[in-house]
Amino acid sequence: GLLEWDIYPQILTAMGLAQPGNLLYRLWRRSHAGALRHADLVITLGEHMADVLRQMAGDAALPVAVIPNWVDTGWLSPLTPEDNPFVREQGLQDKLVVLYSGNLGATHAIETILETARLLADEPRICFLVIGEGSKRGLVETAVADGRAPTLRLLPLQPAARLPQTLASGHIGIVTLGAGYEGLSMPSKTYSLMAAGNAILGISRPPNDVADTIARHGCGINFSPDQPQAIAAWIRGLLADPATLARLQAHSRAAAVDSYSTARCTALLDAAVSASLLHGQQAGMA
Repeated sequence: GLLEWDIYPQILTAMGLAQPGNLLYRLWRRSHAGALRHADLVITLGEHMADVLRQMAGDAALPVAVIPNWVDTGWLSPLTPEDNPFVREQGLQDKLVVLYSGNLGATHAIETILETARLLADEPRICFLVIGEGSKRGLVETAVADGRAPTLRLLPLQPAARLPQTLASGHIGIVTLGAGYEGLSMPSKTYSLMAAGNAILGISRPPNDVADTIARHGCGINFSPDQPQAIAAWIRGLLADPATLARLQAHSRAAAVDSYSTARCTALLDAAVSASLLHGQQAGMA
């Protein structure tokens, strides 16, 4: 069997590390396609990723099981401001927190987040909280320093033990998928943010598994990276409509428990492996 969390070598092109004409790239892709065709079971994270793998193998009947990365919904769960020391320490009790937590890397739409924060500079009830490190951290530091985004706050990565507090500090959690990654990757942070009770703001170019996940569960919305004005209008609308925000947050948490919990996803994994083994035994007896 094969476990496909990111699809190589295509993802190297999205990262700017290899081009399809490169000899090593072509050999790697050919070898990968051969492995897919000989696999009894292929496990991947989303339907768009499954479609890419079928196309690679040239086999529409490729035995692919879509099983998301799971999240511990007991460890990560919504917290009230009163029960969240991180919220109290940061003075976020009366803020609508738009949270980006994780890698501030070259493929992430950090510029879109910063422009959205600038567009909402007149709304002190909002806090854009960015927690992370990476090559684009300097962009965030500059945006904080120039004063044009007073709603923006930057913190370094927090200790892993504080993740239940930091993720639960958000009302809206941001998930980005870089251009070229569509169908090649699915950020697992999506499920963590959902478990902590965040409505999900996707910044990606559909179709892809991030946008589909948000739409399927009715837990937020996806915008393309070139739509900061539309993103700002959506956030402003949720600030004025807390009932809708609460509904999106509830949908996120319910989806995390029902579809992405450890118990749910490991059960799907056990069932897929068992079915594959049974099919192999039956084929051997035929």
